[in-house]
Amino acid sequence: EQGRAQEPADLDRIRRALAWDPSLGPLRLRLAELELLDENPLQAWSQLLQGLKYEPTHQELWETTRRLWRRLVVSPERTEAERQLTEVFGTDAETWRREIRRDNTPPLLIAPDRPPPEI
Repeated sequence: EQGRAQEPADLDRIRRALAWDPSLGPLRLRLAELELLDENPLQAWSQLLQGLKYEPTHQELWETTRRLWRRLVVSPERTEAERQLTEVFGTDAETWRREIRRDNTPPLLIAPDRPPPEI
């Protein structure tokens, strides 16, 4: 039988650590992976966006975000994913959306106030 990907106590410890320091990219990535294992793609998406907000050059966060976007973009959850993107990045959401849709690594966007270079 496949239950929760992680014991609730472990998830609580990760969430408490992130509440204390939201910039912990590796923990955000781990929590997102656990949410995906538990078939919670929107919760995973939220964690990935928060991770990118604090650590916009974290390559694994970008790769996982892009993979999940390709999954969400063709699902009924797309509207909510778009709403979360706008909520996290506000007026910079369109720039972030373009970078997430871009299929390259490492990401060209290194900060929301610096648009990607022309190629």
